[in-house]
Amino acid sequence: MSDDNLGAAAAKGSTVDKCVAEKKVLDAANSAASASGSACANAQVNAAGNKVFDATACDTAKSDNAAASAASAVYSACLANPASDLVQAALIETNKLAAKYIEAAKYNKATAGDIAAALQVLDQLDATLLAEDKKVTDGAAQDRVDETNLRDAKLAAALRRWTRAKNFHIAAVAFATKVRDETKAEWEKQYAEWRRLLDIQDTKEEELRAAKAKYVHEKAIAEDLKVEEDLAAENRFSIEKSRVDDIRRKDTKYLKSELSAIAELQKMVAELNAKGL
Repeated sequence: MSDDNLGAAAAKGSTVDKCVAEKKVLDAANSAASASGSACANAQVNAAGNKVFDATACDTAKSDNAAASAASAVYSACLANPASDLVQAALIETNKLAAKYIEAAKYNKATAGDIAAALQVLDQLDATLLAEDKKVTDGAAQDRVDETNLRDAKLAAALRRWTRAKNFHIAAVAFATKVRDETKAEWEKQYAEWRRLLDIQDTKEEELRAAKAKYVHEKAIAEDLKVEEDLAAENRFSIEKSRVDDIRRKDTKYLKSELSAIAELQKMVAELNAKGL
């Protein structure tokens, strides 16, 4: 490390904050993005299950992810600064020694050895701090990778839960629809049979009403005819009885005259027998 580098580090010393603020912002942004990502996944699962869900959750997750990406870029830029973090902090501290022991205007043979030794120490310190800077930078990059992988794993798990819930509800809806359709088909079949039997019943009732009306009508006619036939029969009976009675009277008179004639003949025969004739 040269005298000029030490001087440049001293000039920047008053503004160095070792990227602590940027790291805090990044950590907060990553935490918010992780939380909103989980909230978005839960909202998707609830939406698939027809449950109450936060309609703004996924928009918030998108905004938080963008903020985390921006914070990561700012933090990476801070770490990429040659005079950043541990390196620049160390240079600021060593600059106090440089101001005391390394002054280009006062180089001389008496201080040259001390300056060379100081420069060797500072070169070693520069290499060590650069290695530490790389280690921290690489660790931060790995942290970002790990956070990203964790977020992706959580999102994948949430997606699997959502997919299972969605498939379950799809199957449940399909089964319920099948049961509904089968039940409706059976109801329509039974309703059609009921309508057919109702039509038959209505027809039978109409036929029964017509038969009753016909019966009443024909009964009235039959009763009237019976009365007429009874009267006619009674008249025929009276006429026939009178004729029979007349015939019987006439036949009786004839028979009586015949019997009287027979008796006279018997009497005459008896008298002749008595006389021996």
